[in-house]
Amino acid sequence: MGTVFGMLLLLSVLNSILTSLYYTTGSPMRQSVYSDVLKSALAVSRPNIEVSLSSAPTNILATRFFGTITKQIGSESETVGTYSQTFRLNQWIGTRVDTYLDTQNRTNLFFYLPSATETVRSSNEWSRLEKLPEGTVAEAYVSLDNYYEQSDVLSKFDGKEMDLVWYAVRTAVEGSEIGEQAVWNPLGFPTIPLYHHEKNGLQTDDYKQTLQLLLEYKSITRSVVSTKLVKDALGYADDNGVQIYGVVATGPVRELLKLQEVSFVRAIRIGEVRLWNWNQK
Repeated sequence: MGTVFGMLLLLSVLNSILTSLYYTTGSPMRQSVYSDVLKSALAVSRPNIEVSLSSAPTNILATRFFGTITKQIGSESETVGTYSQTFRLNQWIGTRVDTYLDTQNRTNLFFYLPSATETVRSSNEWSRLEKLPEGTVAEAYVSLDNYYEQSDVLSKFDGKEMDLVWYAVRTAVEGSEIGEQAVWNPLGFPTIPLYHHEKNGLQTDDYKQTLQLLLEYKSITRSVVSTKLVKDALGYADDNGVQIYGVVATGPVRELLKLQEVSFVRAIRIGEVRLWNWNQK
């Protein structure tokens, strides 16, 4: 019995050493790269979502990446769930834990395409905003009337008392189905730049560079978002530029209501709502 226990203990120690060597070697370390790729895949495929990740060895030659999911509502970022995913070397294994995705009302949050003709549900959303109390802030999926460059979008929202936290970008897949009016699984990028570990330290990447990173590590990326979708999105952006058709905005409800009066807003969907926490800009 003692011999068996000793062998199991030795194997456990060897596994920890080999796992640690694999993930902590390389320049930059694989652990840092895989964490960056996983966070970036989530950032471009989940509107207004940020995931902070740590990692720890688990099972045979495997590491679990885990952390909290946060989003900005009003002026504050708050924890809305937890995330956990395990990789053996660079392959996804086991079941992903995503408590926010499990509880989120996915049917309510989407963007309309600029060409959409059916936006009745958006009218109901404006009515919802009107009924919310004065001292509240909200998150809104704002669909635009056309495809714009980021500078044009910023210009249109300039002076408005709200934060733009995420941009939905055209991938050429949207609207490919006959009669398709909306996008439930958009790709895009957050306002706060993404940082990646490169050979010369932390680097800021733009949307296209981030997609290139995701394709380079597609064995990690595909655990979160379709590799084909990322590839198609990058090809479209290379040929046509980064075309934005929607934003996630957050701010006082009374300010979001003013978007109903501007011509460049096509429709709106209301996400999270909170009591007043707004810091006057």
